[in-house]
Amino acid sequence: MLVGGLTGLGWERCCVCCRLFRPCRNSIEQVIPRAGILLAFLAAGLAAQAVHQLSNAGVLNILEAPLWDSSWLLSEESWPGRVLHVLIGYMDRPSVLQGVVYAVTASAIIALSHCNQKGPALPR
Repeated sequence: MLVGGLTGLGWERCCVCCRLFRPCRNSIEQVIPRAGILLAFLAAGLAAQAVHQLSNAGVLNILEAPLWDSSWLLSEESWPGRVLHVLIGYMDRPSVLQGVVYAVTASAIIALSHCNQKGPALPR
């Protein structure tokens, strides 16, 4: 455990040094849309998880058939599966309703965020 902690600390220091001594190549105009897309997937995952909880409570009993089963490839209980579950709402056995809610939520957020690409004019 100590070796793992020291290795992580060393990598962190290397990344900080590389970042400090290299000019920032990403402008804020490039970073914000990427973060917005990640937030859209995060919100879609939360919506799909809410559908799962409502289904478990017996409130939503429609489209409960499994959409796919990718647990043989990447289990939700594995470390990478848990990271993806937190970041983008990955589910190894989602129901059809969860898939529909995920797709509709993500596409709606991304589409609405691109409707006004230029943004409002700021007073000067």
